[in-house]
Amino acid sequence: MKSPEEIQKAIDCNEVEVKRLEGEILSIVAQLEEAKVVARQTGDYESNLDWRKSAKYALHSKKLQRRNLNKDISSLKLELSKATKKRDKAERNASIERNFVSAAKEVLSDTVFHALLEEAYRRSDKEEPTC
Repeated sequence: MKSPEEIQKAIDCNEVEVKRLEGEILSIVAQLEEAKVVARQTGDYESNLDWRKSAKYALHSKKLQRRNLNKDISSLKLELSKATKKRDKAERNASIERNFVSAAKEVLSDTVFHALLEEAYRRSDKEEPTC
C-alpha cells in the first residue's frame, strides 16, 4: 500500500493535469465560438468543416480525459483516507504499546517486568533484550 504522502502527490499531479485540460477545453470552446461568429458574419458555413470536426473531436477527447482523471482523483482520495486512517491507527497502537511498557516498568517489580518481557520476546521469536 502506498503511503499517504505518495497518494497525495498522485492526487496533486492529477489535479494539475485536470487544470491543464480545462484550459485546453476553454481554448477549444472559444475557438469554436469564434468560428461560429465568423461563419454568421460571412455566411460561409461550409469552409473549415474539417477544422471544426477536428476541434469538436479534440474537445470531446479532452473532456473524456478530464472525466477519467476526476474519477482517478476520487479513487485516490478514498485510498488516501484509508491509508491515513491505517497509519494513524498504527501510530496510536505503537503509542499505547510504548505507554504500556513504560507503565509496566514503573508499576511492576524488576523481576516480574523482566519475566514478562522475556515471555513477550519468546512469543515473538526475538532475541532477549538488553535492558
